[in-house]
Parts: sequence; structure tokens; C-alpha cells
Amino acid sequence: MLDRLKTFTCTRREALAAGGAAFASAIATTSGCFPNPSRQSEENALPNIVVFLSDALRANHLGTYGYSFPTSPCIDAMARTGIVFERCYSQAPWTKPSIASLFTGYLPCVHQAVLTSWDTRNLSHWDSNNPLGYKIQSLRENFPTLSEILKNQGYSTALFQTCPHCQREFGFGRGFQHYRYVPAEPPENQVNAVIEWLHATSHHPFFAFIHAIDPHGPYIPKESFYYDLFRESPEESQKKLNPRDMDIIQSFRMHYEAHASDFKKKIMNDLSPAGIDYLIKLYDAEIRGVDYHFRRLLDTLALLGIENNTIVVFMADHGEAFGEHRFFAHNNALYDEELHVPLIIRLGNKPLGVRVPWHVNLYDLFPTLITLAGGSPPDTVQAKSLLTKEGKLNVTEHRPINAYFDKNESDMNKWQFCHIEGGYKVYDLGTGQTAEIYDRTNDPKEKVNLIDEIPMASELLASTATFREKHRQLSRTFGEPQYIGTDQGTVEELRSLGYL
Repeated sequence: MLDRLKTFTCTRREALAAGGAAFASAIATTSGCFPNPSRQSEENALPNIVVFLSDALRANHLGTYGYSFPTSPCIDAMARTGIVFERCYSQAPWTKPSIASLFTGYLPCVHQAVLTSWDTRNLSHWDSNNPLGYKIQSLRENFPTLSEILKNQGYSTALFQTCPHCQREFGFGRGFQHYRYVPAEPPENQVNAVIEWLHATSHHPFFAFIHAIDPHGPYIPKESFYYDLFRESPEESQKKLNPRDMDIIQSFRMHYEAHASDFKKKIMNDLSPAGIDYLIKLYDAEIRGVDYHFRRLLDTLALLGIENNTIVVFMADHGEAFGEHRFFAHNNALYDEELHVPLIIRLGNKPLGVRVPWHVNLYDLFPTLITLAGGSPPDTVQAKSLLTKEGKLNVTEHRPINAYFDKNESDMNKWQFCHIEGGYKVYDLGTGQTAEIYDRTNDPKEKVNLIDEIPMASELLASTATFREKHRQLSRTFGEPQYIGTDQGTVEELRSLGYL
């Protein structure tokens, strides 16, 4: 069994990335291979904007958020001169609805660019070119996107995408003049492409959105990054595991193969503490790799002489679970491990070093970037800017947190919803399910459900129901969600990331 685990090094995800590399341009990685573009004027009214998203990165696995292992030296260094939002929460526990909220400033139940597939008998539309019957909700045109707004403000815009859920065919490419999609592409190749684009574009104000796939499963880091953290190779660590742990981890990795789509994540609960520790080590080593390539990106901004006029954002779309509530990976539930994400903003040459202890929503970044670019967000958006146009903090207290988990259900009444306010988290598990209430001040790990123990439970539940109804009413003003079919290739890509 050990030999079989040791030699399992090429996943379906990697095979797809290798295939995508065939149509990706060849990239040079040293500055000497590029012409030296003219630098932007220091008086340029528009700051450049770079958003770097690390998929499935939970906040508390970065040093700046208190992690003990040195997974993120570069990210931590940027955090010391930027603005760290210590309690930032995603609006969903998986990628597509989270990114759609980030791109629009609305909650998932409002934009409804969420579902990937479900029982086709529930659908009134059918696409004869969609042989497997998969239907996908797309990002509708009546929601202006971040990239469209910035493009209209004079920015050159670029999207470097790796996730099949967020392709331009599904509405996520609107407003991006440069679009590069390579499914599950390793960060090294992706950052190479970003660097090439920056060398060609940095003479003009730009907005670049980079969606790096790591540390998303199946957690197969480069050996050098693993060794940097743990002073041994992944194979040496594997030898310390018992056979059952190795079987489970092998099955988890094969979950990302098309032929293993029937994998049930609950088997991960059979891992021993040593098995979970090894899984976390693999995850941490991938974070170390993300940090390394993020540093390459920052170095390029410095080399081009534009770092003082560039806003840099480091963030994640959602977190990742390692058994805290008997869940693993993500797309499971609305507990902290899947919602608490890093959000760090560096405002060019302003050495702020600010740490913000208040609760904020991840999609608040939508109006924040528009505001920093000198624009005005649409009046109806639910998100609120974190900063003023001068870059001053616009948060002075905890903001209400709202998040949804669709469970791939077309009926939004069955969606899970959580609301955090006043020290309590109310977790509405949907129609017919018993809600949960947590005292986040005394129980930050959300272990003790107080639904039957506190006198204000009914009041908290009523308040949460009111918020949910307001969201539902707003959703109706935008009409019905829009569906499109998909092809065999996209289905394979979704399987490669463990979604089907």
C-alpha cells in the first residue's frame, strides 16, 4: 500500500493543467527576457489594482493570523505594512457563489449564480447540446461586475482563472479584456503568465484578478516546499502512517479523478490524529508554495517601478475543514473553518500596519476597490466599502455577517443560512431543520449549540428570519436565475476539483 501511495503523483487535476499548458503561451520567468516598459506617472490618478485569490485558504493557517508554522513569510511581510482584516468571512463555503458575490456585491441568494447541477426534472429548460443534463446558473447581465465598472473607469483588465466554475461562458469574464483560463493550473505557470502580462501592460492603469488554485485539494505540494516546513519529504512522513490512514488519503486524492466521483468525504472521519496531521502538512506546504509565487508577483511590481501606485489584495474565496465538525475540505457547512478567510490590503506606498478586529464580509471588497479607484458603487449593492476613497478605514464596529450554503438545491428555502451579530451566530439549516445558536465570545470554535439554553433564542431566530426574508425579497427584484448547459470537457474539469 505504501508504494501505491508513494507513486500516486499525477492527478486528473494535474493532467488537465498539463493539457491546458498546450494552449497557454510560453512564459519567460526572468526580467531580462522582457522589454523595459515606460513606468506609470507618479501623478497617475488611477491606482493599479492586483487581487490575488488563493483558493480554499483558511485564515488561521497564515502567520499573520497566528499560525505557528512559517507557511507565509511573504504574505506576513506584506501584512505588516498593509491592512489586515482579522475577522473576514466569505458569503459561501465554496468557490462559485463566493466569487459571484465578490464580483457583484450581492449575497448568493440574490445574484443566484450558484448552482452547478441537480436533478434535471426540476428544470423547465433543456439544451440538446448538453448530453449529460448538467445545468449551470450563470452570472446575469443585470448585475454590473467589478471588472466592468473598473474597465469603464479607464482600467486595462485581466482575469487569470483556474476554476471551471468561474469561466467567462458562465458570465464571470464580463469586463475582462484579457482572459486566460487554464483549469487547475499550478501557481508557478499562472504567475509566469501574470508577469508576462504585467510587463506588457504596466504603462497603463490596470486591474488584474488572479485566482490561484492552491491550496485546494488534493494537496500534492512540491517536495521542496514540504521540506522547507517539516525538514523531511512527504514520502518520509507517509512512512509514519498506519495502513488505514494511507488508504483513506489515497482515496481522498483519487476523489479528484473522474473515475472516483463516488467518493464520500465522511470516510475522512476515520483518519487517526496522525493521518489528519499529515493531511494538514500537505495543505500547509501548498500554502508555502502560494506564498513563494505571490512574492514573485510583488517582486515584479517593484522591478517595474509601480509598487507605490498599486493596490495589492491577498485573499481567499473560502476556507477548508479538517474534521472540526466532522467535515473535510469545503462545500459542507457554514462553520468558521469554511468561512473565515484572510483579507489583506496594501495601499501602494502607504506603510499602514493596521489590524482591523471587526467582523467584515468578504464581498465588501467589491465597493472597496471601486471606491479606491475613485468610482461610486451601485446604490443597491448589499456590500459596504471597507475604506474611504482616501484609503482611510471605514469600519468602526462589527458588521453583520451573512452567508449561504446552497447544498446544490434549486429550492432556496432548503439553503442553509447563517447570521452573525451581537456576539451570537445563528445557523439556520433550512426548511424542516433545527437551527443552531453559538456564543462566539465564549465558544469561538462553535462547539456548544445553545438553541435550548438561552432565553433570547426565539428573538435571535426571529431576527435571522427577518434578514433572510429581506434577502429573498431583494432577490425577486432581479427576476429568475439564468441557466445554461455545459459540455463534456467542463464536466471533466469540475470532476478534477472534486465537485462532481
